[in-house]
Parts: sequence; C-alpha cells; structure tokens
Amino acid sequence: MAKMNARAARDYAIGRFTDGAPHLLILDELTTEKKLTEKAAAKAVADARAIIARDLDEPDYHFIRSCAFAADSYRQHLYRTRIDDLLEEQEALKDDAQLDQEVRMRLILACDRSMQGWATLSHRGRRDLPVAFAPKGVLQKQEPPTDEELDAAIDGAL
Repeated sequence: MAKMNARAARDYAIGRFTDGAPHLLILDELTTEKKLTEKAAAKAVADARAIIARDLDEPDYHFIRSCAFAADSYRQHLYRTRIDDLLEEQEALKDDAQLDQEVRMRLILACDRSMQGWATLSHRGRRDLPVAFAPKGVLQKQEPPTDEELDAAIDGAL
C-alpha cells in the first residue's frame, strides 16, 4: 500500500475527528495503520484541527447560504419536473392495452407513491441550510439571495 500524502492524511484526520475519535487515537492510527512518520501525523492532525476550528467570517457564511439556497432551488426544480414526468407516465399507462389490468394498476400506484415521495422531499423546506455558529443575521434570513449576491459569492469563490 502506498503511503498517504499530506492532504489524504489531513482528510483522514478530519473524518476521524468528525466521527468523535480522540486526538491520540488518530495519531496512533496514522502512524501504525497508515505508516506515517510521527512528525507527518502530528502535522496532519494539527492541520485537521485548524480546518475544523476555522473562524469563518461573514462573507464565508454568505457564500454557504447562497450555495444552500441554490442547491435547494435545484432540488425543488428536479422534484417538480420528476413529478410532471410521472404524471405523463401515469396517463400513458392508463391507455396501454398491452398490459394486464392488475399490472397496470400496480404501475399506476407505484407512480403515485413515487410522486408522494418526491412531493414530500419538495416541501421539506430549508432544513439543510447550515446555521451553526453563523454571525447574527447572516443565515437567519430565509429569503433567497438575489442574482447579484449569487454572482458576487461565486466570483469571490473563484
């Protein structure tokens, strides 16, 4: 097995910290299982802690908010178009004479269940919007960002 590079070691440490593993256990895993030197393992753990404890400023949170709203809008559009496709499929199944009546009804009901699932997902709301540790007033705004805000956030990220 090839040795881990610094980025992979840091990402591994971030994952383990996220899982709740203690500092010394992660160091031990990096040195014994991943075959890193103690110095490289300590650097990976320190880098991981620095990333996890990064002090995000207000523009970072605005960018996170913009991305969350954009993803939510994309999902909403995807769910609505998928429901429309399923409605068309149901209409086609109703007129399909080649299928047995029981099979046709099962397929129509399966489309119905799928539409209910998509509708439930569509109406979830903004639950995925990250709010932890945000500066007051940044992520608490629930109206979608304007196109100018999205463009500014994207330009700043690039």
